[in-house]
Amino acid sequence: MENKENNLSDANYLHELSKDDILNLEFDDLEDVYKFYKAYACAMGFGVRKGSCRRNKDGIEVMKHFACSKEGHRAEKWEKLENRVREPKRSSRTDCKANIRVILNKDTGKWYVSHCELEHNHQMVNPAQICLIRSNRQIKVADVCEAKAVKVAGGIQNVGFTRKDFYNRMATERHVEVNDGDVQATLLYFGVKKEIDNGFYMKHTTYDDNKLKNLFRADSISRSDYACFGDVLAFDTTYKKNTFNLPLLVFIGVNRHHMTTIFALTLLTNEDAESYIWALTTFLECMMNKKPISVVTDGDRAMRKALKMVFPGV
Repeated sequence: MENKENNLSDANYLHELSKDDILNLEFDDLEDVYKFYKAYACAMGFGVRKGSCRRNKDGIEVMKHFACSKEGHRAEKWEKLENRVREPKRSSRTDCKANIRVILNKDTGKWYVSHCELEHNHQMVNPAQICLIRSNRQIKVADVCEAKAVKVAGGIQNVGFTRKDFYNRMATERHVEVNDGDVQATLLYFGVKKEIDNGFYMKHTTYDDNKLKNLFRADSISRSDYACFGDVLAFDTTYKKNTFNLPLLVFIGVNRHHMTTIFALTLLTNEDAESYIWALTTFLECMMNKKPISVVTDGDRAMRKALKMVFPGV
C-alpha cells in the first residue's frame, strides 16, 4: 500500500478514512489489501473474510473481494442435516453488505479499490473483544515460547509455582495505570458521584509506578442498608469477570424482605491476605466501624486470616 504501511497501527487514521479515501488506495499485492482491511476492521470493530475472486484465462487472479465476516447467510443444507446430534449453533451472519473489491491494473501491476461499502447492519464489537474475532486471532511467537518452556520443564507440575500463584502474578503484571483511559474515567465518575451523593464512599490504592492496585466503592443507600441489615455479612468473589480482569469482591447481606442487598464492591489485584485485610479495613472505615455479628464466606485461607485480624471475635 502506497506510503501508508505505518498507518495500519494508527487507529485514529483508520477511523477517519472516508469511502473516497479508500477508493483512492493502491496496493502492491493482495496480502497488503488483506492486511489493510483487517487493520481497518480491528479499528472499527468487525471481522473480515476473504470472498470471491475472478481469474483471467491464465488462471491469475485479477479481482478479489473482501467482506465483513457477517456477510451472507449460513447455507440451508447445514440447517437441515440428517442425523444431527444437537441443535445447530446460532448463526452469526446478518447478510451484512460491508465490503471492498480490488482489481489488478495489468499495466502497473498494482491493485486498486474499485468498490467500497462501509455501512454495516449490525453492532460493532467492543474494543476489548475485537481480538477474539476469528480473523484477528493469532498465536504469537511469545505464546509458543511460553508453551515450550512448560514442555522443557517436564510439565506444568515442574514449573515451580501453583495455578493461583500464576494468576496472582499475571494480575499484578496486568494491573492498570491510573492515568489509563478506563481507570481515569472510572475515578472521574466516582468523583462526580461523590458530589451528587454526599454518602458516596470511594477509596483506591496504587503501586509505586502509579498503577491501580485496589479500588473500593459504596453509595449512601448501600451504607444505610448495612446500618440496618449488617448483622450478617457475606462475601462473594466474582472471579475476574470484569473489564480489568481482576477479582471483584462483593460485600452482601439480606434485608427485611429476605432479598439480597449489596453493601460494597471492591476490585483487588491479588487474592492474598494483604489484599483482603485492606478490603475489610476499608469496609469498616466506610461503615463507621460497625462490625457484623456473623460472617459467611468460603474456606479461603487468606480470607480467614484477614477476618481474624480485622473482625476479631466475629
